[in-house]
Amino acid sequence: MQGNFIGTDTTGTGRLANEEAGVEIEDASSNTVGGTNATTPGGSCGGACNVISGNGTAGVSLQSLQSGASDSVVQGNFIGTDVSGTHRLGNDLGVFIFDASNNTVGGTTPGARNLISGNQENGIFIRGLQSVATGNQLQGNFIGTQTDGTSPLGNSSHGILIGTSASNNTIGAPAGGSGNTVAFNAGAGVSVESGTGNAILSNFIFSNAELGIDLGSDGVTPNDKGDGDSGPNNLQNFPLLDTARSAAAEQRSRERWTVPRAPLSCCSSSRTLPAIHQAMRGCQSHRFNDGHDRSRWHGQLLGGLFERRCGGRIHHGNSDRCSGQYLGVLNLPTSDASPHPR
Repeated sequence: MQGNFIGTDTTGTGRLANEEAGVEIEDASSNTVGGTNATTPGGSCGGACNVISGNGTAGVSLQSLQSGASDSVVQGNFIGTDVSGTHRLGNDLGVFIFDASNNTVGGTTPGARNLISGNQENGIFIRGLQSVATGNQLQGNFIGTQTDGTSPLGNSSHGILIGTSASNNTIGAPAGGSGNTVAFNAGAGVSVESGTGNAILSNFIFSNAELGIDLGSDGVTPNDKGDGDSGPNNLQNFPLLDTARSAAAEQRSRERWTVPRAPLSCCSSSRTLPAIHQAMRGCQSHRFNDGHDRSRWHGQLLGGLFERRCGGRIHHGNSDRCSGQYLGVLNLPTSDASPHPR
């Protein structure tokens, strides 16, 4: 399904709405909506790209009601915007994955990126009911921005919502090009209401009205000593920042981080510290959402001691931005790397 205007007029700039979904795939597997052929990343929708906007329910809906809806690919589309990717036409919500597993939204190349912006509810909503929605991958998408990836065109609720009976889905990945940009949305960047093992890795999450990553959709969840509580993603404790230290260009630094009230919870249901560290590799946030917009680190953020290098320069301060990648976790004895209780 490629090169269509679905829910718009023939110019791709005005609404000509369908009452329900623009594209609905029900109990069918291995379908492709869009593609990468002749698409123009950062420009207007062309080639295999579909404009899917102005529809009464979801722009794209993947639903398993009886026999399953798996292994479909949605990539290279504009979902909620006009053909230029700069104006909202909106669907009720962008992409809806219901009781469906092992689908891919986006990809690791710029041409596979979906622009999912300007929708009236969530950009992407994953949930289950009769079964568990699991194994779905969201990669490389712009969610809440214009086609340039930096200008605002937010969705009117969360960027990504993980709802009831949804576990072991992946938002981003450590591999290059896999991270989603989730910005300017009226809710959280990523909200996890239910399930465990939903990995949130190597994304750029910034300038959302609520938390960057919200476990439980209830605002900041205080850390608990030993992290023994349960809930969405097992309410994994967020890391805390004690100090930040500048380093010379291309120099690696070793630091202990503690950020008070910083809800950067993500990724893992595991309780062992090495597993938590590994699961959090690549976890990113634009701000720490502690009520102050002063710290803007784009990269993986870990509790305990770790190494980092950031694009040749390591920044800190009220308005600087660190846009590189951290380089992994040191092998530390458990006593040295134990989580910091609040």
